[in-house]
Amino acid sequence: MKWTPSTLAERLYAAYLNFRYSLVSVRTFVRAFFSRKPLFLVGCHSPIFAGNAFHFLKNTCRLPGAVVIGVAPRRSYYLMLKSGLPWVPRKSWMARVLSRRAQAAFGTIRPISDIGPEVAGALQVLLWHGMALKGIGLQGLSNATYFPEIEFTIATSPFTCGIQQR
Repeated sequence: MKWTPSTLAERLYAAYLNFRYSLVSVRTFVRAFFSRKPLFLVGCHSPIFAGNAFHFLKNTCRLPGAVVIGVAPRRSYYLMLKSGLPWVPRKSWMARVLSRRAQAAFGTIRPISDIGPEVAGALQVLLWHGMALKGIGLQGLSNATYFPEIEFTIATSPFTCGIQQR
């Protein structure tokens, strides 16, 4: 069920939040678009930007060598704002423009579906939501999940590293 503001106070508060979200995302877009540093985009398949994508963005967004931006769905805006992470809205014109100039795309299922098809020319890195723990028993099967466009996978431990290699 979608929440709709009913009172004037709720509508004003919703307008304030939308304005604040828009201001943050436009500022992020301008900074990323005019930067000369390599651009990395981080997407997530879940409505709430969480798990490996969130932690990857949180730990890399302030590195000096690149601009790392999250491409977040609407339900994740508050989390991104509260955490102070740079983001642009998923499926927005800002995300499409940045996707075309991204050097690397990181996603939890597939960067192309987590961020958008415009990142097809970028280096594709899989962050694996759950780090393959859901698919440990499936890795030996002949129909194991395989995405040919994925060039690298980030594993969080030696245990999951071996599983990812298989």
